[in-house]
Amino acid sequence: MIEEKEFKIDSLLMRDLEHAAMNLEKRNYFLARALTKYIGINKLNAISFIRFSPIFSTNYEALHIGSEKDTIKQLLDPLIEPTLDKTIENISVAKFPEHLGTVKIKTYEHGIIISWLQQPNVPSEQLEHLLIEGLQAISFVEIKEHEYFYDIGAPFEPDVARSIKEKDRDGLVELLALTKWMTNSDITFWGEANSKQIEVDIHIGSRKEDFGFLLPLGKGIGGNAAQHKVVMQVADYKNCAYRYKDVSKAVDSEEIRTVFALPIKDRDQNTSGVLYVGNRKINPLPMNKKFLLMRLANQLEPLVKRKEIKQFYTTQDRKLYFRQKKKELREITQTAKQLGEIEKWLADLLKGDVLLLDADGKPYCQNEHDIERRNTSQFYYYPLNYNERNLGSLNIWTNIELPLENDWPDLIDDVIHAIYIIYERTERFYNLMELERSQWLYNMTQETFHFKTQYEKGVKLRVPLDHGEVWAVYWNKQSDRLTLHEKMQLDELSLLYLRQPIFFNGNTGYILFDRPEKCTPEELRNKFLSVLPVETWIIHGATYKSFEHLHHTLLHLQALMEKVIREKGSEYVLTFNRFGLDHLLSNPRVSKDIQEFSKRMLKPLLEYDKNNNSDLTKTLALSLMYNSPSKVAKKLFIHPNTVHYRINRAKQLLNVDEQDPSSDIALRLAAYAWLFEQKINIHN
Repeated sequence: MIEEKEFKIDSLLMRDLEHAAMNLEKRNYFLARALTKYIGINKLNAISFIRFSPIFSTNYEALHIGSEKDTIKQLLDPLIEPTLDKTIENISVAKFPEHLGTVKIKTYEHGIIISWLQQPNVPSEQLEHLLIEGLQAISFVEIKEHEYFYDIGAPFEPDVARSIKEKDRDGLVELLALTKWMTNSDITFWGEANSKQIEVDIHIGSRKEDFGFLLPLGKGIGGNAAQHKVVMQVADYKNCAYRYKDVSKAVDSEEIRTVFALPIKDRDQNTSGVLYVGNRKINPLPMNKKFLLMRLANQLEPLVKRKEIKQFYTTQDRKLYFRQKKKELREITQTAKQLGEIEKWLADLLKGDVLLLDADGKPYCQNEHDIERRNTSQFYYYPLNYNERNLGSLNIWTNIELPLENDWPDLIDDVIHAIYIIYERTERFYNLMELERSQWLYNMTQETFHFKTQYEKGVKLRVPLDHGEVWAVYWNKQSDRLTLHEKMQLDELSLLYLRQPIFFNGNTGYILFDRPEKCTPEELRNKFLSVLPVETWIIHGATYKSFEHLHHTLLHLQALMEKVIREKGSEYVLTFNRFGLDHLLSNPRVSKDIQEFSKRMLKPLLEYDKNNNSDLTKTLALSLMYNSPSKVAKKLFIHPNTVHYRINRAKQLLNVDEQDPSSDIALRLAAYAWLFEQKINIHN
């Protein structure tokens, strides 16, 4: 049995508003349907929507919906004038019968929404905001279509429209140019779609002539938009779940942050192309421009039909085949260590695709090789609820009709039972292993520990102890800690690409390996974002040549990561040796000596500040870093004259020879070390 997901009320309302924007001929029908749902949800007696545009013969259109719509029409029609302002003036002074309920009037640049509320009743603010924003967007479409399109209902001249529908390059360039103009975006590009992939090589606004990429269907933003035939928008591509291999490199090279993807279909309602819009700053398209692009796409469909691929189930000895498959499922249930094993087995059995999603809709299994999404006619959805826990869903795409009544009627029940057993076993095992690793890491990041005991535990945990490299990763979940399931997903990726697990300490993880990595730090970060789309920093390149060296390296990395977390810079992939003086000051082998040197050098100031409750040390240290009294004043929220006074007083107390280069350098080093120790950020 196919389980259907329930649509949220706001999704139902949005769907009607989108259709109203896209379909000029049926616009009033979809508007009426949206308003009918709205008054039903909010228990209104009636609602009227009056919109103004020069494209209307009378300069306006009025819709009245609800049980009292006839009465409302009789009352309102005489009050409507060709201009918005005059109509608002008439309605605001009008008297309406009390039995209609409380009158609520909302206006925007091109329209008026009047609601008659039942008593007592408070409409949903969220739905009201959505409705008004949607109606505004539809008015925007009507006005801008008149401005941008060749004719109402025809975005381009007939020959250009034909060229676009046939996906001729010159026609697609015209489409991208109009899209860029309408959205005022930085870049637009076209993705040619078939049943396997999206190919991008036509673009306007790119900085590089060779910008382009290949993206498998179902991957990335465009691949998901094409496969699910839905509009997709990601506000910050650098920190989203849809980053994908070389595609991310191409997009990042253009410094694109916001991405919008609109699928355009052929006669069989398959995605034949994807229209992309990008901005180099985080600047998502508002609803009105989104609706305008959907209207544009609707007028261009259908595009040239794409070629499809079909696969069918065949077998010679069915009984023997299914006996073997049942045996395989029992073995997987008893021995599997990952859910990916049953996912792969079921996909092979049904000659289709299988995807296990967790409660947040994210894949349980991270595949090293992308699944080739097939063109299938059936989709099956099965919820996974185990011991009152929502474990997500089992999703199947196949041309084989389920259930297999004649061969294996209980197949899905058997598979779901196996999923529960494997999940419980892997979760229990991982929890024990994660506790052991975390305890070992905690001990390794202390100043002192029992050398022999830690070494022996490291051997049992299969840590490369005598030489290797460490990567440190921090996931910025703000006040939240990483959940066990999130750790399992991240750990699976680390095992897949670096062949080593993650040792967690709160929201920071350390990966220790001694074999060549199978991906770059940037690629691994993209993989992590696909399962946990939060700000993620990676420090890589920290090598060690002995167990003692590993101890110092972990302490060093911990200090550097604390600085990165504190400063929250926009560079997310960092090399261990690129921190300048911070690298030296974080090194546990020399940091104590440098801090002792700093305290001796600044001792007169530190004692003066302690005795007089002053800030001479901080003021002098910042002035040596900035070389600008005004910047220091701004940083400390004091007057520049106060800065000058404090600097002069500090120099008197220190009695340093400013003409001596070595003394000047020593003082600057001491000041920087003191600021580092005090965790004072000088870079922002």
